[in-house]
Amino acid sequence: VARDQKVAGQLNELFCLFALARFGWLTSHQVGQLLWPSITNSNDKARKVLARLVSTKCAKKTVLQGSRTRQIRAYFLTPKGIKRVTEHPKLHAGVRVKETKRSVTDQRYQYHRMLSNQILIDVSQGRLRLPFQVGEKPLFFSEHETNKARHGMFESLGCIPDGILKAENQLLIFEIE
Repeated sequence: VARDQKVAGQLNELFCLFALARFGWLTSHQVGQLLWPSITNSNDKARKVLARLVSTKCAKKTVLQGSRTRQIRAYFLTPKGIKRVTEHPKLHAGVRVKETKRSVTDQRYQYHRMLSNQILIDVSQGRLRLPFQVGEKPLFFSEHETNKARHGMFESLGCIPDGILKAENQLLIFEIE
């Protein structure tokens, strides 16, 4: 039983590392909603896993500037965390941004990034009422990932989207203002 719990804990850490690598940074609430949407204590579970990642120096945390007395923490990967997720044989191909910078939590864009991440999580989990179907497991790209691909189709759009979602036979582009 103890061995099974250890393996489950390691898998949860990898899931969190992968989510942070895809989004740049997330709050514990967002991690819980993304990874464990069907359990009632998803936020507590996310906080515990993120605390382990911080203690092993795979992740860092910062307080979001606009959160004032609530002290909402955002978690982002350290180089050690990026290395751990990119060296995993089944996860490395899904990580599009292979480096981490402190600017990922730039205070000027924190609220904007928090909203774009939350909307993408909500749409991918089917929590928003939309006039179209997004399917069971839609493919999505976060703002963090699209920022890395500044050329190609984004040049013709005139901006870098805050999120992209492939829903059945549609490509949805999100821009948060």
